[in-house]
Amino acid sequence: PLKFCLEALSFMSLDLSKFNTDCLIGSNVPMMYGSRQVSPVVAAFLLAIILVCKRKWYDPELRFVEEFTNTVGAVTQMLFIAILISVTVPFICYNHPNGKSSMVSYPEILCFEDSGHYVMVGISITALCTVVATFVGLVCYGVFRFPAAKRSSSSMMVHLRMFKFLFLQYEPHAYYFGTIALLRGLLVCLVPVAIRDKGAAQVLAIASIMLGFQICVRCVQPWASAFANALDGALTALLILMLLCVQLTDSNVDSDELVSAVGLMCFIFALACIIGALGLNAQWFLRPSPFWTYFICHHKADAAGQARYLQLSFVQMTGKSCFIDSDHLANLDGLFDIVRSKIQHLVVFLTSDTLKRPWCAGEVTVASVTHRRAIPVYTPSFEIPAFDDISPYNILKYIAESDFGLSDYGLDEKMLSDAFHWVLGDSLPVVNMRTNVSSRLRLVAIVEDCTGVVARASTNAGHGEAAKNHKPKTSIYTIQDLSSGYVVVSADSSDDEACAAAGIVMMKISHKVVEAGILGVHLLHELPNLDVADLEEVPLRAQSLIVVLSQGSLKLDMQLYLIAEAMKAIDTGISVVPLTLPSFRFPTQSFFSEYLPKNYEQEAKMLATSLKAFFKRIAVQFATHASNQVLEAQAIIIFDRIDKKHVAGKHQRSVRQLSTTKSEEWVVGVRSSSVTGELTASGSPEEPDGNSDCASICSF
Repeated sequence: PLKFCLEALSFMSLDLSKFNTDCLIGSNVPMMYGSRQVSPVVAAFLLAIILVCKRKWYDPELRFVEEFTNTVGAVTQMLFIAILISVTVPFICYNHPNGKSSMVSYPEILCFEDSGHYVMVGISITALCTVVATFVGLVCYGVFRFPAAKRSSSSMMVHLRMFKFLFLQYEPHAYYFGTIALLRGLLVCLVPVAIRDKGAAQVLAIASIMLGFQICVRCVQPWASAFANALDGALTALLILMLLCVQLTDSNVDSDELVSAVGLMCFIFALACIIGALGLNAQWFLRPSPFWTYFICHHKADAAGQARYLQLSFVQMTGKSCFIDSDHLANLDGLFDIVRSKIQHLVVFLTSDTLKRPWCAGEVTVASVTHRRAIPVYTPSFEIPAFDDISPYNILKYIAESDFGLSDYGLDEKMLSDAFHWVLGDSLPVVNMRTNVSSRLRLVAIVEDCTGVVARASTNAGHGEAAKNHKPKTSIYTIQDLSSGYVVVSADSSDDEACAAAGIVMMKISHKVVEAGILGVHLLHELPNLDVADLEEVPLRAQSLIVVLSQGSLKLDMQLYLIAEAMKAIDTGISVVPLTLPSFRFPTQSFFSEYLPKNYEQEAKMLATSLKAFFKRIAVQFATHASNQVLEAQAIIIFDRIDKKHVAGKHQRSVRQLSTTKSEEWVVGVRSSSVTGELTASGSPEEPDGNSDCASICSF
C-alpha cells in the first residue's frame, strides 16, 4: 500500500504518461520527455496572453511585468521540485551486472549508449539552462536586491509586487529564506544523480539535507505564522520516516508488513496534516479568530489613557470585544493582519499627531483597502491636513517614518494618500468629541455615538452627523451631595489624559471598594462650579483621597489646596494616595523657593510644608500606556493603600464634625441597591432628574 500511495503521486513530477497522452504525442520516449519539459514554457506563454487580454479589456492599469513575474514565480516555486525531478530523469540510472546502465524511468533505454538517451540529455541540459537556471537567477536577484530596494519607497513597492511570491510567506527578517528553500530542493533532487544503486545512502543523504534545513527553520522561524513553522517540522519528520520505511521494505526485512504499515500511517498522517492545514486556513479566512468588534487606532503619546478608557468603556457598555495594541505587544508586525481580517470597525481616535504616526497611518490604509469600515473620532487637538500635504508626492513627508518604512508592508504613497482622503472624507460617519462635559464623560459620549453609528449602519439609516444633540447621562451634584465615606479621586480637569486615568482607576477599583464596605468612588474634578473654598470639606467627607498627578497638577490651585487640606486632616484617619502619570515630574527645589513664593506669597510656606509631607508618601506609578494586566496590578496596589480598617468609624466621625462646623444639616442613610448590589448614599432631597443619590457617578 505504501508503494502504491507513492506511485500515485508521480503526477507531481509532470509525468504525462499517467494521463494516456500516447494518442497525442505517440509512444516515443524522447518525444514524451520533451513534451514534459516544454509544458512550463507553454504555460508561461498562455499566462502572458491572458494578462495582455486582461490589461486590454478589463484592467488598463495592470502592471504586466510585475504581475507576470509574480504569477510565474509563484507557480514555479510550488512545482520547483517536480520540475527538477523531471529535468534530471536522464541522469538517474542504475547499473547492470555487465557494466552497462539503464534509465530508472525507462529501463529500455541504455544510458549514454542509445541515441534516444543523448536526445534526452540534450533536452535536459536545455531545460536546466532555460527554465531552472532562469528561475534560480530570478530568485537570487530578488533576494539580493531587496536591501537596496528598501532605500527607496517607490522602487521597494515595485520590487515587492514583482517578488511577492518570494517575500509574502516569510517574516520580514527572513526575507532571504526563499533561497535556502530553493537550495534544499536542488540538493534533494541531485541525490539520486550523485548516488546510484545505493538506496540506504540515498535515504541517509536526503534525511541529512532535510534535518539540516529543519535546524535552520527552528533557528530562524521564517514562516509568517508559528503554525506554519510547526507544520514544516511535522511534515519534515513524517517524510524522513516514510523514506526509512520504504528503504526497510525494499531490504526485505523480517518485519516487512509492520514497516509497510508504519510507512502507510506516516503517509496518511502527513496527508491529514496538509488537508487539516488547508482547512484551518480556510476557516481563518472565513471566520478569523480571535475577532474584535472594535479596534482603537490612536497615538500613545497624546491619548494612551483616553484610548484605554475608551476600550474599557466599549467592553463595559456594549458587551463587545475591543482591541488596543497595548494588550498585544508580543508581535506588532501582526497589527496590520488584525486590521485586515480580525476586526469589524476601526475607531480612529484623531489627535494632533495620529495620522503622522506610521503605525496609525498603516492601520488606516489597510482598513481602506480591505473592509472599509471605520469611524473617525475628531478631538479638539486634531487639525485636518492640507490637501497637498497628503498627496502621493508629499505623504511620506507628512508621516514621520523614522521608526520603520511602510513600504516594507506593501503600502505605497498612492495607497496612503487614498486612505487619508477616505478617512477624512464625507463617505464615513464622523464622531466629534463633546466640549460641554467633563473629559471622562466626553469619552463615554464617544462610545455611545460610535455604537449609534454602528446601529444606524446595520439598519441602512443615514449616517449624517453623529448624535449632535446627545448629552451623556449623568447626575449633576455639588460638594454638599458628596456623602461621607467615599473614596475620592482628584485630577486636573483640563488634562484629558489625567481625567481618563482617573476614570480608569475608578473602573478598576470600584467593585473592590464596595466589597470592602466603602460606599463607592467619586471623581472630584467632575463637580460643576467647584470652588477652592469647598475643598476644606473633602478630607472630612472622604474615606480616602487619590490625587492624580499629571504634567500641570502642581500649577493648579485646586490640586495644591486639596493636598494642603488633606494633609491638615491627616489625623482624622483619611488615607492619601499620590498617583503619578508618565507626564508628571516631581518638583525641584526651585519650585519651593521661587514658584510658590512668587504665585502664592503668604500661603507659600503652608503649601510647601503640605507638599513636602505629601511627597513623603510613596507615589503609585500609573502607566496608562501599559497592558491591562499591568493596570490591574497597579489598581491592586492603589486599593491596598486605601484605609479599610475604620470605614464605619470614619463615616460617623465625619458626620459629627460636619454637623458641628457647618450650619447645614445632613441626614445620611445607607441603602443597598437591588439592581447592582452596590451601596449608595442618599443625599439632598432635591437631586436633578428626580434621583436621590449619586449612584451614576459613584460607579460606572
